[in-house]
Amino acid sequence: MSDSPSPWPWDQISQIFRLFGKQEVKTPLSLIFKVVPYLTVSYVAVLWAPDVPASMKFNLIIAVSSVFFAFCFLVCAFAWFRPTHLVYGERGHRAERAMELEFGTNRKVQSAIEIEDEIPESNKDQLPPPDEKDEGKP
Repeated sequence: MSDSPSPWPWDQISQIFRLFGKQEVKTPLSLIFKVVPYLTVSYVAVLWAPDVPASMKFNLIIAVSSVFFAFCFLVCAFAWFRPTHLVYGERGHRAERAMELEFGTNRKVQSAIEIEDEIPESNKDQLPPPDEKDEGKP
């Protein structure tokens, strides 16, 4: 095969399709970065639309901007009030639910006194700690 460039810019076209294709975003910031190209394309489409009066173009730009900004605001608000949904994902929620059902959760905050009361006094089967004198001897 020759290394000469193709007459059609398939790589550039595929990059454009990948930009607007179905891709997952994992953080609100990545969603905002994903929305910016869509907003730009929508502005260009509205401004280049033939036979549309200028006043209607202005109203369309305001409407499109409002929809995109409201969507971004809702996602950011959701992320602010429920950050565990960002960290875990579906598998993490399923695993957390399974752990709660299997092992239970200890949601009560205990004081140091309550924790000390729960520690057993001694275990008779446990070996005593080594003496300081015997540490160096095998």
